[in-house]
Amino acid sequence: MPRRLGSALSAAVAAAAVVLLLAAAVPLAGAARAQGKGAKITLQAKWEGTPFLHEAAEFLADEDPALFWEFIDEWQEGLPGLGTSPQQCWAGIRAAAGARLSPAMARLLDVSLAARQYSARLQAFHQLAEDSAAELAAAAGAGSRPCCWALLNGQAYTEAGQLREAVHAALAAEAHEAGGGAGAVYPFDHVYASPAAPAAPHLNITAPGTVPVELFAPIGSLCGSQLHEVLAAAAARSDAAAAAAAAAGAPPPRRLAYARRPLFDAAACAGSEVQACTRLGTGERLVLPGYGVELALKNMEYNAQDDKKDAGTDKKQEGGEEEGGEEAAAAEGGADDDGSEDDGVLQARLPALRAACRLLKLKNLGLQAAQRVLNAAAAGPDQDPLAALQELAQDFPRLVRQVNQQKYGKSLRLAVEGLQRYVPAGAQFLLLNGLMLDTRDLSLYDLLDTLRAEVRLYDALSSVGLPPAQVRQAQLLRGSAAGADEPPRLRLPLQDGVLWVNDIEQDEKYEDWPADLNSLLMPMFPGRLPSVRRNVLTAVYLFDPATPAALDIGALARQADLQMWPLRIGLVPVVAQRAAHARGAPGNAGPKSGDAPSTSERMGRLLSLIYRAHGGEALAEFLFELRTGISPAEQQGSGWGELLWERASRLLAEQWEVWGEDEATAEQVLDQATAPGDGTAASLDPAALKLLDAAAELAANSGLAGKCQSGVLVLNGVVSANEGGGSWQGVTMQALQPQLQAVQEDVYMQRLTERSIDLLEDILKLHGSVSRYNPRIMPLDSGAGYIRISGETEEFAARQLSLSGPLLGPNATAAHPGTPDGGGLWVHYFGPEPSLVDDDDEGQGGQSGQQLAAVTHWVVADVGSRSGLRLVAAALQHRSSQGRVGLLVNAAGAAAPGVPLAQQQLLPIERVLVAVSAGLFDTDRSDFVEQLDTILQRPELPSELTLEQLDDALGVSPARWRAALDGFAGQLPAAAASQARFVRSALDLPRHANAVVTNGRVVELPGDASSARADASSAGAELEPADFELLELYAQRNQFLPGGGAAGGPGVTGARGVLAGADLSSTAAAVSSALAASKPADVDSRSGRVADIITSFSTQGPSLTPLSKPAQRLAPLLRFLRAALGTETHLLLNPQREYEDMPLKTFYRYVLPALPRWRRPADGRHHAEFSRLPGSKVLTLGMDEPEAWLVEPVQAQHDLDNLRLEELPAGQPAMEALYELEALMLTGMLCLDLASLQARLRDQIHPRGVQLQLLPLSAPPTAPPLVDTLVMSNLGYFPAQVPPRAVEAQAGAGVGRSQQAVHHCVLHRRPPPAGSGQRAAVSGADAHQVPVALTSFTGKHMHLFCVSTPARLYEDVLEAGAAGDGGARSGAKVSSWAGKAEAGSEPAVPADAEDGRIHVFTVASGHMYERLQKIMVLSATKRTTARVKFWFIKNYMSPQMKAFVPYMARKYDFDYEFVTYKWPSWLHKQTEKQRIIWAYKILFLDVLFPLGLKKVIFCDSDQVVRADLLELWNMDLHGAPYGYTPFCRQQP
Repeated sequence: MPRRLGSALSAAVAAAAVVLLLAAAVPLAGAARAQGKGAKITLQAKWEGTPFLHEAAEFLADEDPALFWEFIDEWQEGLPGLGTSPQQCWAGIRAAAGARLSPAMARLLDVSLAARQYSARLQAFHQLAEDSAAELAAAAGAGSRPCCWALLNGQAYTEAGQLREAVHAALAAEAHEAGGGAGAVYPFDHVYASPAAPAAPHLNITAPGTVPVELFAPIGSLCGSQLHEVLAAAAARSDAAAAAAAAAGAPPPRRLAYARRPLFDAAACAGSEVQACTRLGTGERLVLPGYGVELALKNMEYNAQDDKKDAGTDKKQEGGEEEGGEEAAAAEGGADDDGSEDDGVLQARLPALRAACRLLKLKNLGLQAAQRVLNAAAAGPDQDPLAALQELAQDFPRLVRQVNQQKYGKSLRLAVEGLQRYVPAGAQFLLLNGLMLDTRDLSLYDLLDTLRAEVRLYDALSSVGLPPAQVRQAQLLRGSAAGADEPPRLRLPLQDGVLWVNDIEQDEKYEDWPADLNSLLMPMFPGRLPSVRRNVLTAVYLFDPATPAALDIGALARQADLQMWPLRIGLVPVVAQRAAHARGAPGNAGPKSGDAPSTSERMGRLLSLIYRAHGGEALAEFLFELRTGISPAEQQGSGWGELLWERASRLLAEQWEVWGEDEATAEQVLDQATAPGDGTAASLDPAALKLLDAAAELAANSGLAGKCQSGVLVLNGVVSANEGGGSWQGVTMQALQPQLQAVQEDVYMQRLTERSIDLLEDILKLHGSVSRYNPRIMPLDSGAGYIRISGETEEFAARQLSLSGPLLGPNATAAHPGTPDGGGLWVHYFGPEPSLVDDDDEGQGGQSGQQLAAVTHWVVADVGSRSGLRLVAAALQHRSSQGRVGLLVNAAGAAAPGVPLAQQQLLPIERVLVAVSAGLFDTDRSDFVEQLDTILQRPELPSELTLEQLDDALGVSPARWRAALDGFAGQLPAAAASQARFVRSALDLPRHANAVVTNGRVVELPGDASSARADASSAGAELEPADFELLELYAQRNQFLPGGGAAGGPGVTGARGVLAGADLSSTAAAVSSALAASKPADVDSRSGRVADIITSFSTQGPSLTPLSKPAQRLAPLLRFLRAALGTETHLLLNPQREYEDMPLKTFYRYVLPALPRWRRPADGRHHAEFSRLPGSKVLTLGMDEPEAWLVEPVQAQHDLDNLRLEELPAGQPAMEALYELEALMLTGMLCLDLASLQARLRDQIHPRGVQLQLLPLSAPPTAPPLVDTLVMSNLGYFPAQVPPRAVEAQAGAGVGRSQQAVHHCVLHRRPPPAGSGQRAAVSGADAHQVPVALTSFTGKHMHLFCVSTPARLYEDVLEAGAAGDGGARSGAKVSSWAGKAEAGSEPAVPADAEDGRIHVFTVASGHMYERLQKIMVLSATKRTTARVKFWFIKNYMSPQMKAFVPYMARKYDFDYEFVTYKWPSWLHKQTEKQRIIWAYKILFLDVLFPLGLKKVIFCDSDQVVRADLLELWNMDLHGAPYGYTPFCRQQP
């Protein structure tokens, strides 16, 4: 160490010792002040409290809709011994609801009720009731509002007799279109399912023949019970009629859709009609928990305190405070110097010594804080380490002196260093049952939703018979498997059919590159790829040569070749007709003799001839030049095919001789390309035709033929599509970077060495590969929660079921014993095949001796169709040692309601297949497949074959078949009915459906009408035997099966003794399906690696930095959950080892609900309470609310931006403030214009500037919107601030309305509750409006897809609005960005932007700046000749200022409006309040104001306007977006 540096450090240490001694020697001069003052902050909703009874019903509805109706019926009948006191009511509600839940879920119910989790949903129902005010007024007349009423066809009914007659008339009337708004049922409603509903077809709530009726009534009311009886009876009759019509094949009758909306109006239900317990939880404003409050030590860069006080009280602030003074004082213990001001040298060195002293004291705070928490853990059971962590994180500025004196041992430092070899220093996460959760924005309500999913999973696993230890191990499988569910790599046969552009190992231009694989590990400049003369990365592009994608891919190949990317590139031109022929699609025999070739065929021949004559480089150059000569607009023209061929012919004639000499001329090549038929008769080069056939076979056999229209990339076996119409360079680089990293890792770990001859083959062996890729089984975009960027919706999208409960559990799906009184499913399982590598113990299923199957396939087939019979044949050809196959015949005539089993109508082919699938008729598996193939070769449909015709194909004597089938007369109908009921009720599949269910994952397949299409886009419509191998691979990767194939791993094999006698294969499938169904939408891929490192985490494990903001929030949350649910918590401390600044400068409290007791409801008075705060420090209050909340202060006597608690009156121990939940956030991230996407207009995919309006459901089309918002070009993001309610989204007026229409809406906040049975989403007859329900405190995030009208496809919304529709556009107000005008202000946006008014924007925080802001407003109003409108940011205004502005506007005659904005969650957040305010000044200017506002002037709050602002307003900015005064004279 240099001498000077060592001396300086020694001096700093000495100074530190002096300071510590002085701090210790100071008597308790401030002892009287040490008690300090406090603060109390409360947050309330804008609505009154909702009944606990209704909230409990909503909790049950989310578990199972049937529980909701059971709970209502029981409560309506009256609980025995139920009293009327709050304690008795609470106990009754808890007992009635908890009896229908598991013990763990019942405890979670208590927490949910205490947190008032469902109050937002009940408030949304209340808003729907308010929307029906007109109907109520007509029904009630001049009387008071009724307590209960039903809405039917726009009329309100309060009497049971009148309602009965109206329902009868509505069901008997002609079909009509169900309208929206009042009198409509929506997916968020509680729709009644009568006992006859399971036998009836699914209720489509948007079908024209559906009669919607809604009942608004409190639970436990007499009027509600009477109306419910009428509607329930009518629904049962309509369901029974629908079931009978479906069985008879008759047209469906009208159906009643009865929805119950719990509603309690204290004024309307004041009589004895409502039980006393219904009122529990109401009567006052709803006070909310689930948010944080911080009091930050203010950084006094400048004095922001209100000086409107006696000057004598602020003398101590005259000199101001230097930046960071508060933090410095806290770190230094409050000591300054020893008072020896005569020593000039010491005085001069004192600032440097202070800085060095503060740095040394801050350096080890992380380790000291960790030691403090560890001491609490070691102190005994009376000490709680979580409590110590909470106190440390939330009150650190007060405890910094104590922490700074904490001693820590060397063992702690070594332990932290060891941990941080694997986990980065300061990294924080929360592992919940092995799944990693994001700790940054985790709120109470998010965590409750996550915990509820975990409890459901625990209950599902317990219901199949697993003991608690195995349930716990099974839950942890999800974390260990996270990150391992990437799609498998595809092994393509690259010997034929690929037109190679380059070969890095063979081409001369790469000869200077090093051949050593270790060169991949050398550091490179950012953006550059390592150059190694090995085919490390191999990219194969498959495309239809007659599509624009072919030109884009060829241009990319040319660019990569010229720039010498370290990428081997191969092109595969797939002619659509040849691919269909190679796939064996019906009716596709390839090009016919004499037929003119298609554009795809001609272009394919042309490309293969160019490649044969001049090589891959010439081919890439040809495609590049061809793309250069065709504009994007021409690519979308109606004559694209002819245009492409005309340009290609001309280019070939120009370039053929330039590429080099060849025997054939350009004219001869074109003649060969256009020859009729398949080209064999035109002396076409056989090798060129062989290339096209090989390319078609490659695409067909690999399963990628259907993706060739848009193009597909296979890079080192990883498949990527470009369905979004983006740049192929971007798609390639996005796929290339992770694959390069994977290869580098393999080289570093010595898995790839110089001995590797074929690198691609070795990579595929290392990572696993499949020979076929079926997008229906494993989509290209298979990430969890992925929404297809193309905006397309899958007609037969895969869905995951949990095989638990009475319909799908192991008891229901186990093989039927064949006896009349036996239970289970009539099904015989084929397989699994014996495995030579299985251990004897592992291969036996307990005492039964049955081999354990990890995967269970249920093949649902309509065997009367060719596609269904082919599916059965493919399934029986699949042989596996891990899986078994069960056939389920989806017989249309089976399981008809009300028809005796003996009278069930079965087709002959169905009778045969039921006998085989149920195990009634024993036949050889291979022989039966051959017999099915023979049946499929017959010209008749399988449904048309008689039993005599089947005899010839089956190769069995008619007498034997008849005798066998006659012998099964008592069992065959029961078996067919069992299978049909299971298919329709449990699997939720319609008649004539074909599907494969693999461990609960339903892959539905199209029928004959869809699968017989000739185009390549139908690839994957029918499954082949190899696809079942892919299904098992998907189950292994995504359904948490271990690689060895022992089903359920420790969850099943470890419980063999407990499950002895059970069907272990059914149990294994149930465990796998439950884990897959409970998989969150977004799983952090790091969960598996972290779980491996932190092996001690078993149930719930957070890794926290003690001195961090996440610790402030998570420590109290974890303590609360431990007390409420008994969760097991393992705390891992991961502190920063060195700090250079104060890590925490805030006092913090997180508000949690008070836990209810059995005989006492939860206390609803939640608030954040601070004590012992420093009275002399200036504090700033900040709200740490959930991302979905928008809150604002409504009552506060003090300046919340500049709090000095010592200024409180002597009799006031704490400062109090009241905040209010203003709105919830409705956001979207991916608003796609499908028309622009299809037209490949990449700049317009996100339709920027389009207005989205949210209207009440019952509002007429001309009604003003509740909220407007704009779509941003950045990710298509749009926000809206909406109170809890149901609304309709539509395109706004003006250019946005005429150019765009809301086409489709996918709400993906979370999947619907299991067992809901409602599959159809609401689309409605009017595609311009999409219903949206904001019913949760977690907000809602949704995706909207828009479609441009063809006439305005190429117009920019903003430019078109400015040019031709400016008046209409400027007349629209975007209140979600700009907020609502307060009462008394005029409309937000003028009818014309140039209306003579001057718009001034200003922002202020704190009482002093608000006082200066008033002066600025007054000076601007008096000095400006034009009328002025002021725009105030509402977020940080004090309640006093918001109340004063309307008064000031009336007195001084100016216009005003309050605007609000919520910082986007995806944008990096600032933590300091002042920086957030600066963002409003600069960053968010383009989204704060309506689109019609063309110009705005920003005036700082502390300015005094002394000139006419009209002069500044009229200044020409010369097209610049900003105009401002220069920062200094040297930069004019």
